[in-house]
Amino acid sequence: MTSATHVPATRNEASTVLERERELRAIEEALDRARSGAGSAILVEGEAGIGKSTLVRRTIDMASSRDMLVLRAQGGELERALPYGVVTELFGPLARDERRRADLFSGPAAVTAPLLGMERAARSDDAEGDRPDPYAYLHGLFWVILNLVEDGPLAIIVDDAQWADEPSLRFLHRLVQRVDELPVMVLLAMRPDGDSPESAAGNLLRAHRALTRLVLEPLSQAGVGSLMSSVAGRSIDNQLSAASWLATGGNPFFVTELGSELARIADGLRDADRIESFVPDRVGRFVEARLAAAAPSARLLAAAVAVMGDSATLSRAVTVSGIDAQSGLEAARWLSEVGILDDATAIAFRHPIVRSGVYAGIPGPARAAMHRAAALLLADEHADIGVIGAQLRAAEPAGDQRAVQLLSAAADEAVARGEPDVAVGLLRRALAEPPELTERVRLVSQLARSEAAAGSASAPETFAEAMSLIDDPGVRAGLLLELGHALVSSGQWVAGRGTFERGLSEAPEDE
Repeated sequence: MTSATHVPATRNEASTVLERERELRAIEEALDRARSGAGSAILVEGEAGIGKSTLVRRTIDMASSRDMLVLRAQGGELERALPYGVVTELFGPLARDERRRADLFSGPAAVTAPLLGMERAARSDDAEGDRPDPYAYLHGLFWVILNLVEDGPLAIIVDDAQWADEPSLRFLHRLVQRVDELPVMVLLAMRPDGDSPESAAGNLLRAHRALTRLVLEPLSQAGVGSLMSSVAGRSIDNQLSAASWLATGGNPFFVTELGSELARIADGLRDADRIESFVPDRVGRFVEARLAAAAPSARLLAAAVAVMGDSATLSRAVTVSGIDAQSGLEAARWLSEVGILDDATAIAFRHPIVRSGVYAGIPGPARAAMHRAAALLLADEHADIGVIGAQLRAAEPAGDQRAVQLLSAAADEAVARGEPDVAVGLLRRALAEPPELTERVRLVSQLARSEAAAGSASAPETFAEAMSLIDDPGVRAGLLLELGHALVSSGQWVAGRGTFERGLSEAPEDE
């Protein structure tokens, strides 16, 4: 049996599972069904801080104790622009295991090799038909699952799935459609519709009839009092418990932070009328209050970690923040001690909404400059070009020709992965930098092709702009023929025919 991933419980985890007996029972039953060969899928839904991540960690522990292989991933706000980012996080460790990958990624699953970094994705400037087919990836990834379950039952767990990239969400939707045929338990943790980015694949996934939906409710007043007592390390009277319940709305994250605040106050807080001064009504206010007491180096380091997201390491965050190494280490320790970072060495926020609060509090110009610095640092380290492109998309234009080249390369990678819609966003950002005139001609042509491949209504206009920048009749004729193919593919037969005729008339005669 393959050994399972095990994630140890974190601070106060036992307490924050209060009043989740129904959800834990449903998850246990789903895990047991998967072990008997009947798969199922669960959606854990709730607002930020309500306890979704805690249930995720408990699910991982329960699956591990049942000798199930656990594949886990976590979505991120910044990483939404990285195609197949969640898929890569799920399957990447297996792809790097040289002892197993020959069996797991054989047969129909072999098509996923470039997607998971086992070989470079094929790049081609030829016809669209030579590019990787996203549906082939979906089929290949499903075959990876089939190969995996030959060794035993499987748990696939994605936290903060509302921030997952569209291609990964499409794969998860495909998996949920077939999960009842497999010894697999899928658990997705997501925020509610109104608190999540708009996503076509995400909407389809949420509405799937195979999903069992578990909506997490706020803690009761008794639950708040119990959690407060556990975190603060002292008894909480009924009056303070009631005031805390009203102030926090029963959100376990806010309750935990309030309890921590009480534990730090020498005399304790006994006046219920003062409770709201210790509870932020928004995450941003809480984070701002915590960072207000920090040294400038700690504020800068927290900002850099928020900007870099999953790419953050201590050394990278120190570089992006502009502080020295010793100050960075001390800042990381302080941020960990006050509960902003989970660990001084791993450099990750204790909770995703803390990262959101820190990120939102960074002034716009400083945030944009940090994104640019992060992108260039990652480029120097030869990091994933998709991650570099996502960082540059969040930076302000500055006429940096290196940034133009990196965005163009990220767009090439997106096209090679069969995601022209992602390439469109990257190319538009590259043109906004802006590029030099000669490079602009190439980028506008590249953008027109990507828009056509993505089925964008603006493709004809972009092709026209490209042709206005080009004097060579042969190149112009080639663009017209590409536009004609795009129009015909979208059902615009008359317009396509006219474009073909124009292209043929502009083509230079053979000598």
